[in-house]
Amino acid sequence: MNRAKPVLKKFEGWKEDITKCTNYKKLPKNTKAYIDFIEDFTGTKVGIVSVGADRNQTFVREKIWR
Repeated sequence: MNRAKPVLKKFEGWKEDITKCTNYKKLPKNTKAYIDFIEDFTGTKVGIVSVGADRNQTFVREKIWR
């Protein structure tokens, strides 16, 4: 752990309101780029995306359960 070095990755933000987005296609370009980076970096698909605090502000992008 003493040899570990942090890696800082900066992303462009977004000013659009995403709370009404109901699927990946409706998200702003920079939001999609952020999700895509997480998938590429972790090697895992992002299955659920939350765009707000309410339960109905979450959508399933990839089915993660069979």
